[in-house]
Amino acid sequence: MDIRTKVAIIGLIGVIGAAFIMALPLYLDIPTSTPPITSTSTPSPTPTPIIIDTMDSTFGWKKYNVVEGSSINFTPVSGRTGNAIEISYDLKERGLVSIAKDIDPEILSGTKGIKFFYKGSGEPNTLILGLRYEDYTSFGVALHRVTVTDVWVPIEVPYTYIDCWSEESQHYGKKLDLTKVRKVVFLIANFPEKGDVFGSGSVIIDDVQGITS
Repeated sequence: MDIRTKVAIIGLIGVIGAAFIMALPLYLDIPTSTPPITSTSTPSPTPTPIIIDTMDSTFGWKKYNVVEGSSINFTPVSGRTGNAIEISYDLKERGLVSIAKDIDPEILSGTKGIKFFYKGSGEPNTLILGLRYEDYTSFGVALHRVTVTDVWVPIEVPYTYIDCWSEESQHYGKKLDLTKVRKVVFLIANFPEKGDVFGSGSVIIDDVQGITS
């Protein structure tokens, strides 16, 4: 995998506080191809995923941050399996909106990353997966200009690709410690320099899982 890659995108062709917002990365590269697939004579069994959130309801999810006069609403809608959560937004230039949910770090035990599914419409903008410690230290990874797709796209994010964005934190430059994670966050942000287009749109997120292999 290219060393510039910050997230594994499977099936895709082609603050958190003020400290978190100031630390959002502007120059993450998105892969243009997937790794080669190696066939085996005996298929390996598919590991049972660890369910972090089915996204069947909005229970526990809250509006978390709104920046630069942007607006957000989120509601349950029909999803890939059962229901999903639709985030409707109106982003101003360099704006940001987000939803977050408190989690027990024990649910991440034994996982190597996070997988989720999404689709969206409207103007293309950046989708961000964030994880936050109790002391507000924020980790995350950004996928630029990906929010518009009319098919379900599975995203796999190994923890090794999730960086600390809180430069003032004692954890800056260190690896993500799953035992300290207290919140999972989904953000939609506008980065004009990355080709994002501010305006209205929606992103539907479903089946947030822990990767076990």
